[in-house]
Amino acid sequence: MSRWDSDAFNDPGTARQVLKDIKSGWLGYMFHPLFDWRARPNVTLKTISTNEFGLRCGPAAAWKTNKCLLVGGSFPWGYGASSNENIPSSLLQKDLEQQGVEMSVVNLADQMYASSQQIKSFVFSVDDLKPSHVICVTGYNDTSQGFRGVYRNHPRYSETSAFINWGRTAGVTANISNLKKIAKIIYHLNAGHEDPYKDQVALAKPPRDDIPLTMCSHTINVIKSYCVANSIKVAFVLEPLVYFKNSLTDWEKSILDHVGEEKMNFFTRAFSEMKKSLWDSGPMTPFS
Repeated sequence: MSRWDSDAFNDPGTARQVLKDIKSGWLGYMFHPLFDWRARPNVTLKTISTNEFGLRCGPAAAWKTNKCLLVGGSFPWGYGASSNENIPSSLLQKDLEQQGVEMSVVNLADQMYASSQQIKSFVFSVDDLKPSHVICVTGYNDTSQGFRGVYRNHPRYSETSAFINWGRTAGVTANISNLKKIAKIIYHLNAGHEDPYKDQVALAKPPRDDIPLTMCSHTINVIKSYCVANSIKVAFVLEPLVYFKNSLTDWEKSILDHVGEEKMNFFTRAFSEMKKSLWDSGPMTPFS
C-alpha cells in the first residue's frame, strides 16, 4: 500500500484534474453528527466518486457479507489517485478477487481524518457492517496536527455530552440504537484500564512532541480492544512518511525542497517513536 497504482503523479494533466476535483467544492464536505465531516453522497467527478453514504467505494448493495473495513485519513481514502479504481481499497479488492477470496473492502477513510475521526468512523460503523477484518492506516494526520500543536482529545464527558445535547435538539438520540453506540464509545475508551484517564482518555493536552504518539496509540487501543473482544482480525499500518528521504524516488525528493527542516525533523522523530513504541514492541503484528 505504500506505493499504490496512482498515475496522477506521472501525468501532470491527470494530477491537475485530481487537484481540481478535490478543490472544486462538488464533494461538498459538510458537518456530520457522527464522523465530524463527510463528503456529499452520490458525487461523480472525473477522478472521484462517492456512494450513497459519501464513501469513496462502491454502493452498499454490492457489498458482500464478508467485509474488510479500511480506516484512516487521506492516504487510504486515495488522495492523488486518478480514479476510484486506483485507490488502496479498490486495489486490495482486486487482489482478493484474484486470489478467489469473497470479501468486500469498505473504505471508511476520508480526507484529513486523524485519530478522533478514525475512531468515530469505526465505532459508529462496525456493528452495522459486521466485518471479519479491519485495516487501520494511521499516523500521518496525528503527526501533522502535533506539529501545529493541535490536540483533539477524547474525554468521555465533553465530546459525548456535546453529541447527546446536539442529538436531543435534532431528535437523533431519541433512537435507542444511537444511544447504544454512544455508550459503546464510552465503554471502549475505558475498557481494560484501572485508570481510564491514564492512556485512553487524555484530558490534559500533552507536550507538543508527545501529541502524535498519544493520539496514534489511543486510536490503536480503542480499535484493537473492540476487535479482540469480537474476534475480528485487525491490522495496523503506519502511514508512509514522505519526509523519510532515503525511501523516496528522485522525483519525490524534489517536491520536499519547500519543507522546512523543523517540520521534517518533527515528522521523522514522531514516526520513529510511533514505530518503536507501537509496531516494533510486538503487539501490533498483522491481523493480531
